[in-house]
Amino acid sequence: MINRDREIVSAIRSRLVDRLGTERFELWFGPSIRISNRDNSVIVEANSAFRLERLRKNHLSDLESVTRELLGGEAIVEFAINAELHDEPSTPQNASASDGPSSEPSTISLAANRSAGGPSAGRSQLAAARPSQAQRPRLAGRRFSSLDSLIVGPSNQLAYESAKLVLDRPGEMTPLLIHGPTGVGKTHLLEGMWTSVRRQGGRRVVYLSAEQFTTYFLQALRGGGLPSFRQKYRAVDMLIIDDLQFFVGKQATINELLHTMDALFRDSNQMVLASDRAPAELQNLGPELITRISGGLICGVEPFGIETRLEILEQLAAKRKTTVSPEVLEYIAERVPGDARQLVGVLNRLSVTGQALGQPITIDLANRVIEELFPEAYSVVRLNDIQRVVCDEFDIPPEMLKSDSRSRHVSHPRMLAMWLARKHTRAALTEISEFFGRRSHSTVVSAQNKVDDWVVQGEQMQGTRRECKVEDVLSRLERVLRA
Repeated sequence: MINRDREIVSAIRSRLVDRLGTERFELWFGPSIRISNRDNSVIVEANSAFRLERLRKNHLSDLESVTRELLGGEAIVEFAINAELHDEPSTPQNASASDGPSSEPSTISLAANRSAGGPSAGRSQLAAARPSQAQRPRLAGRRFSSLDSLIVGPSNQLAYESAKLVLDRPGEMTPLLIHGPTGVGKTHLLEGMWTSVRRQGGRRVVYLSAEQFTTYFLQALRGGGLPSFRQKYRAVDMLIIDDLQFFVGKQATINELLHTMDALFRDSNQMVLASDRAPAELQNLGPELITRISGGLICGVEPFGIETRLEILEQLAAKRKTTVSPEVLEYIAERVPGDARQLVGVLNRLSVTGQALGQPITIDLANRVIEELFPEAYSVVRLNDIQRVVCDEFDIPPEMLKSDSRSRHVSHPRMLAMWLARKHTRAALTEISEFFGRRSHSTVVSAQNKVDDWVVQGEQMQGTRRECKVEDVLSRLERVLRA
């Protein structure tokens, strides 16, 4: 492929990771799948018609959406069989136990299937409850994250401290649920907890995704290995399950999970969960599961603030030995909000582009890369934009909006501004509160709830033009922001 084709394919794979998550992407688009670009088409190749049909059935809409986003509305997705593609990569012979999941039921990853010998006689029952070594998804050479490498800031401080507390006193506050949008480090926290327990030794810990739990449960149910399955997941000191939201609509698996939780709780063992939403937004999981989760410890993780994003970029640049000036890193942190995966993608692209062109990484180069990889970043609403349109609407100076004034003609526009910031930006609560001169992020939550009440009740508000409904004022402000 020419360089532009490689860049398009790289961008497609990056967007698919954002849509599906790393784990599901590796499962569906791992080494056995090849993506290429030709003219205005994207070709997806696999080594069997069966695999292609599964891709077409499950992810055609994702492929079409990403392809048209990058290549235009006329772009098409084609599927082809390529018998030369292999199902699995070779496994490094010298991979250490810390490079990825071992043969013990501690972690199960999703990049490729690694061939190995059959289970020993002493583990025949355990093998019946899970896929054979030849079938079990593995991630050769992967290192799990550690808590030591996590960048801790206001957005994830509570979740980080809760994770450490659970590691020190397992079983006292169970389950621990960590929730937040994609790319804010939930999986990093879970992997870090698994790594910490493994390093300490003496305790049994299992880490897997909700999708894996479902798959292994159904396999055990059909294959008669249910007793061994239950022994595996109920007789551990810590069970860690990622992507809890995947269980929605899978009632049989939810029932099994409930019994698993009850068994762990009875033995004072620890359960750790992660989801992309808070329990209040996961009601489709059923009241019994939500009740059990609510009886534990729930911690939200907010999108990263600018300072945390900057720290992440500095750490990445140092790890990759990429020379980037502080000014460029700060520029990237401001332009690419919230998502750690996007930050990684931008820095990777800058590093390769700088080497290919033989030139230093400048703000101008960073600007071009961000615009190409994430065009939506250039339509992102910023806190300064919200401040400007609100001040124009109510004819008040910016310094007044950030003041301690509690008069209605200042406090009401300020609450509207914070409401807009919560809806149209990925700024953390602390970032919003500090920007508008508030001392606590709880002020932002309170403002959001207050404005929601005004909209529901049809409250009126006096603007510079005339008195009108709050809902109409918000609509007018949003039109200006989108213009």
